[in-house]
Amino acid sequence: MVLRTLIAAMAIVACAKPEPDPGPGRFHFDVTPASGSVPNAYVVVAAREEPFQLEVLLHNGQEQWVFERLDYAKSHQVPLLGLGTETTWTVTASMTVEDGTSYGTKPIEFTTPGLPLDFPELRELTGNPSSLQSGYLLFDVKSIAKSVNYRVALDANLQVAWWQEDTNECTDIRMLPDGHVLGVCNLLATETSLLGENREKTAINDPSAEGEDATLQMHHELFPLERGGFLTLHAEQVEVANFPISIDEPEELAPATIRADRILLTDDDYQLIRSWSLADILPTERIGFGAVSNNPNNSVHDWSHANGIIQDPEDNGMIVSIRHQDALVKLTNSGNLKGILANPSGWPEDW
Repeated sequence: MVLRTLIAAMAIVACAKPEPDPGPGRFHFDVTPASGSVPNAYVVVAAREEPFQLEVLLHNGQEQWVFERLDYAKSHQVPLLGLGTETTWTVTASMTVEDGTSYGTKPIEFTTPGLPLDFPELRELTGNPSSLQSGYLLFDVKSIAKSVNYRVALDANLQVAWWQEDTNECTDIRMLPDGHVLGVCNLLATETSLLGENREKTAINDPSAEGEDATLQMHHELFPLERGGFLTLHAEQVEVANFPISIDEPEELAPATIRADRILLTDDDYQLIRSWSLADILPTERIGFGAVSNNPNNSVHDWSHANGIIQDPEDNGMIVSIRHQDALVKLTNSGNLKGILANPSGWPEDW
């Protein structure tokens, strides 16, 4: 709903096209590209010598949108988003000064670009587009060349309404209430506006540690909590005494170094509040597909490979997806194990 609101701004209404009459005094009216990273996002810029209200009319022959700025100011900016690809749009505006006089602008016409040549091909296999009628589908995709990644918003017809090009590889993106896109990109929390403005990329800080140990990177998921703060995942190396170092003979155990995931709970400023290691919660002697390294140059076994975490709205507990255990694990909000959804094979007898 946030993306729909930002794109629609006020509402779709019919209105009379203002006559081109800029009125007395100097004024400025233009439509400019927002950023090279968001090729089909634009900004309407309007200014004049005396304070004015602004009404912008945007249409493409089939759709018509009206955006308003009702405060009196000497300059206004209006973002234009969700304009699709290879579509010609016309923009006009009406500037109303404080005595009630309105002045119209001449129309400005522009055409949105097509998708990049290496943009992944999207095919609809099955689905229910009606579920998107009140919003957009936002996700991250990677190009074949892997030199560019794309954040994409599809409309209800599964057409690309907005996209952003980025060299950072993101594993989770979502829309925040303020309209920014939050993602885990290159193991850091990254916020980007729909106009392509990047905020500072942030790692998690552990106040109880010093030096490099105080900086914790994250991966796969950054889940915002209703009460504030985030849940995320951090990979760490753990030495264990008993690990099945051979997938062919899993009953033979030996000391090993494993890559285990730690659940991190942070505040809104990415300051660590509490953490829980999956190696302390689950038996490390159980393995799944991919958990044992067969690379002679890498002796660290990717034991857990957690790839998602959310807060359970029923009881504020946590649900963790663990790929290399082929399991969903339910924890209480204090980190105690509550349940496991997984294949029953491979677990120790007392489990």
